[in-house]
Amino acid sequence: MCPPLSMDDFLGTSNKRTRGQTSSKNIHARSFEEREEVILNDDGQPIGPREKTVKDLSLFLGTMARNSTFCPLTYTNWKAMPSDLKDHMWKYINAKFNVPDEGEKWVESTIQDAWRRYKCKIKRLHFEKFANMTERLKHRPATIPESHFKKLCLYWSNENVKKISKSNKKNRATQKWRHRMGPTSFALVRQRMSQLKDHLTQNPEQNHTEAFKEVFGKEKASRVRCYGRNVTPTGLKQKEKKNQIIDSMKQEHAKEVNSLKSLFQVNNAQNDEGQCNEHSTTHASNPDKGQLGEKDASFYEAH
Repeated sequence: MCPPLSMDDFLGTSNKRTRGQTSSKNIHARSFEEREEVILNDDGQPIGPREKTVKDLSLFLGTMARNSTFCPLTYTNWKAMPSDLKDHMWKYINAKFNVPDEGEKWVESTIQDAWRRYKCKIKRLHFEKFANMTERLKHRPATIPESHFKKLCLYWSNENVKKISKSNKKNRATQKWRHRMGPTSFALVRQRMSQLKDHLTQNPEQNHTEAFKEVFGKEKASRVRCYGRNVTPTGLKQKEKKNQIIDSMKQEHAKEVNSLKSLFQVNNAQNDEGQCNEHSTTHASNPDKGQLGEKDASFYEAH
C-alpha cells in the first residue's frame, strides 16, 4: 500500500478540482466569417438551426455577463447600465453569432438574468462569508477589479440595502418553480414538443415511445428523460410493476366489497319481504276493530 502523498491526502481535506465556470474561449476566438447563424421563433427566441448552436449562444452570453468590461458590477441594477455598453455588447455578439434584430430583446434579457445571478454569487461567496473589508479584499475574485469590488462591498454594507436584500430573499423563498435546465431554454422544449406533436399526427400508428425517441434523440445510459437524477430504467420498471400489483389488489378488493354489498342487499330484501308476509298474516287473523260493527266487535272480544 502506497503512503499518502501529503497530510491533506491522508485526512481527505485536499481541494477537489472542479470544472469551473464556462469560458467559451473557442467562440470568443471566432472570426466574423466563422460566426454561426441563429434561427428565431415567432417570439424572438433562438430555436435553431441546431440545438447545440442555441446552447452555445446561451453559455456565451453567460460569459459576457461575468465580464467586468462588458457588464461592470458597480451598477445597482440593469436599468442603470449605460446604453452604449449594451450597444457594444450587441455588436460583439453579432460578430460571433448572426442573430436577427428581433432577437435583441431576448439576448439582453438573458445577459441581464446571468448578470444578476453572478452578482448574487459574488455576494454570497466573497462578501457575506467574511466579517470585515480586510478579509473580503483578501479573498476578492481575480476577475473583478479591486475598485469595483470595494464599491460593491460598500453598497452591500448599507443598512437600507440590507433591508431590501432581506425582503427580496424572503420573496424568492416563496417561489416553487424555477428554471433548472441550464442552457436548454423553454423555447427549445416547446419546439421539441411541437415537433413531437407533428410527428405523431403524421405517423398515428407509431408507438409514442419510439416517436419520442426520434424527436428527442436516444436516451442516455442509466437515465430516464423527464425524470431527473436518481431515476434509472430498472428502478422505473420495478416501480411500474409494483404499481400494477397494487392496482390489481385494489381492483380485487373493490370486487369483494361490491360482492359483499350485493349479498347484504339481497339478505336485507329477503328479510324485509319475510317481515311483510308475517305482518299480513297477523293482520288477517286479527282484523281491525274499527272495521267491525259494535256488536261484532264485542262478540270478538268476548271470544
